[in-house]
Amino acid sequence: MRALGLQAVPATQVLPRDRHAEVMYTCASIGASVETFALEIRHLQRTEVREAEEGSGRPEGLERDAHKRNPIKSEQMCGLARVLRGNLQAALEDVALWHERDISHSSVERIIVPDSLMLAYYMLVKFRQVVENLQVHPERMLANLDSSFGLVFSQPVLLALVERAARATRRIASCNATRCRRGRGALVP
Repeated sequence: MRALGLQAVPATQVLPRDRHAEVMYTCASIGASVETFALEIRHLQRTEVREAEEGSGRPEGLERDAHKRNPIKSEQMCGLARVLRGNLQAALEDVALWHERDISHSSVERIIVPDSLMLAYYMLVKFRQVVENLQVHPERMLANLDSSFGLVFSQPVLLALVERAARATRRIASCNATRCRRGRGALVP
């Protein structure tokens, strides 16, 4: 503190609890971000998709139960994200206190603050391992794309058709305007 020119100041437990709730929100947000990626890995590892899968982190051949390829760590990340969201709910319940002097929050905060901070850190460390050991199957990705018979390219085709129809509609509208000015009936598109 001396090196930074800081001095200790008296502190009490009387402070707005929205600060703690904000920390809990940050932890829950980290969990939700990890969960988003973990959920996608779980989907990609499904038997009918099989585009990516969690690796074991062990050399090939050392796998026990090699026939069981469940995304265990990704499933765990999705579950732990729920715990962080639950802790956020408890932190939000702690914001409103009687005259900012009530201590009903302290028993909750003693549990959720350290647990949430450690859990968010744990999730980041474990999910990094999942990503580093992720096995990607590009040949399966191509096979899945091919199995749709080009459906993934349908949006550009649809947009081109819409643009062509819009040009045709503008052309008909222009012709109708000209025909109407000359006293002739409008064309029916």
